[in-house]
Amino acid sequence: MGEFVNKVRLEDIIASKPQAVAVNIDTTVRETARLLAKKNFRSVPVWDEEEGRYVGFIDEMDLLEWAVVHAHTAFGTGELPSSHLQEKYSNFTLEEMERLSFGDETVESILRLPGADRRRIFVFQSNALLYNAMTIIQQHERVLVQHVVKPFSSSKAKVFLGRLMTRTHRTTHYKICSQTDVLRYLFQHIREVREDSLENLKISDCGNLPRLTSISTEDRAIDGFLKMLDSKCEACAVLDKEGRIVATLSASDLRGMSDDKIKTVLLPVMEFFPAMTGMRPLAPLTCYPDDSLVETMKKILKASTRRCWVVDRNFRPYGLLSMGKIIYCVLSNPCKHL
Repeated sequence: MGEFVNKVRLEDIIASKPQAVAVNIDTTVRETARLLAKKNFRSVPVWDEEEGRYVGFIDEMDLLEWAVVHAHTAFGTGELPSSHLQEKYSNFTLEEMERLSFGDETVESILRLPGADRRRIFVFQSNALLYNAMTIIQQHERVLVQHVVKPFSSSKAKVFLGRLMTRTHRTTHYKICSQTDVLRYLFQHIREVREDSLENLKISDCGNLPRLTSISTEDRAIDGFLKMLDSKCEACAVLDKEGRIVATLSASDLRGMSDDKIKTVLLPVMEFFPAMTGMRPLAPLTCYPDDSLVETMKKILKASTRRCWVVDRNFRPYGLLSMGKIIYCVLSNPCKHL
């Protein structure tokens, strides 16, 4: 890494962002799902009052798993039709499965489930270098940024999600720095980069893309969600009979999930979208292998998404360009400016 990234601090990126909104470790899954939908969040940190620290993140993939397990337990028969879920829940009894599938279970139970590495929480000081945080953000999507502020006087009491703030929260603020924040900052400061190598990069320069996860328009939404859980990805391409992409199924589509909507995941995928959200699916964001990486970053940020499907000239997708992949490409680029 060179001069540009090594002089940028995290505080430069998140200066205008509000303080992180959190849930407590005893918040229910249902309440957390409502918060994600209401605030249009992709994830939320979890605070443990007893330990006096943040202990993890709950995100849309957790909501996705909850919905799939709930739907299968309530309406399905036999084993979970997913090797990932079968392995993960192999030690649970039927009664435990039924208990886990309902939204009254707390987020603490999610954090303690097997395979929770992606929920790990990383905390950086506000004066930490951007480069150091990018190595974590490319894989874990986000980090918490901590900075100390003056203590509140004894006459002032702040409320932390319905509870009095602890002493720690009287002296420390936390903000979230995400993949979106990093890419937006790099794009906004592209002209400050001394060399033009980044602007010359194309999508094909990003190397091998993750294997495509897809379903047909005739498949059920739950079939796509199960494939996403098995492949540990957050998006699934919906293809027509000619193999052209017509929609994107993602964990974000489950924001606002409730008991009365759980059956929607059993619908054919193109019927699921209006039943769940009340709207038809948005046209998928696409790019070609020879498109400019910087221009594609601009498209992704403008669309408020985290991904772009790489397609051929017949609109058939063969890869997914994610924000994490772009950050990996930037970090791996041997140019002097980075």
